[in-house]
Amino acid sequence: VKSFQSYVDPEVQGSSSLKDDEDVSLPLEEHTLSCNLGIQLVVVCAKSDCFVQLEKNEKYQDEHFDFLQQHIRKFCLNYGAALVYVSTKDNKNIDILHKYLIHKAYGLKFKVPAYTVERDAVFIPAGWDSSKRIAVLCEQIKHFNPREPLNNIIKSPPLTTTTSQQSENISSEDDQVLLLAQQAHIAKSPRPQSTPTSGSGKDKSPRLQHTPLSAQDQEGGVPKNLMSGMGGGGGGQQSGGEVLATFFNNLLSKKPSTKTSRSTTGVTGGSDGKKSTPKTEK
Repeated sequence: VKSFQSYVDPEVQGSSSLKDDEDVSLPLEEHTLSCNLGIQLVVVCAKSDCFVQLEKNEKYQDEHFDFLQQHIRKFCLNYGAALVYVSTKDNKNIDILHKYLIHKAYGLKFKVPAYTVERDAVFIPAGWDSSKRIAVLCEQIKHFNPREPLNNIIKSPPLTTTTSQQSENISSEDDQVLLLAQQAHIAKSPRPQSTPTSGSGKDKSPRLQHTPLSAQDQEGGVPKNLMSGMGGGGGGQQSGGEVLATFFNNLLSKKPSTKTSRSTTGVTGGSDGKKSTPKTEK
């Protein structure tokens, strides 16, 4: 109550008459702070830029917006709350709202006065509004009674088909049920069968046909290992998968061959195939 009564308009804050009576608190009017929750409230009306669409699509007039404003201001007056119209699209009152919240939270100075000229940028700090100022706004409403309930004048827009479809809840299937369905699908699907190779030892597998051997593999005895894995070059018939398995097993079991180093003082081979060691003279 004290913070509500101690509000001072920044426009008249420097007057001398106010300094003499700054400690005097005026009594609250009727319907002012009648619902005191013990905390400071701020009512924020977002998307104030939609007023243009309401005028165009719903045929709203200035009296509709004045009726909406006086209804919200009466509500804020009963709870002692501030009122701010904001729009992130048009960047209206965003900075004012930020500074006002810091002012209320930390007690910093705030010198922005109340503003009610533009219908989409209304700012009314707590303690500024009164029943007399709201009555001035109600005098501009001619076509309907300002005391009418809000739903009788401002009707909710109808829900479109797109909005109703987006609001439907999507339920997901249980994990165990999904796994059982996938298991049944895999069991019904046919398994691929391997094609046997011909007796000449040529494999019709596309991997062996399109994977040529390099010159180093041909000289290193890889074709020999492949032929030995196939049964000595045509002795038996094996599938393409078995040939590949035998080929890679031979590669894993084959030990790396050691090569002699070529150097001026290294080991050289004789004409008879034996190794000769260079002699050193004392």
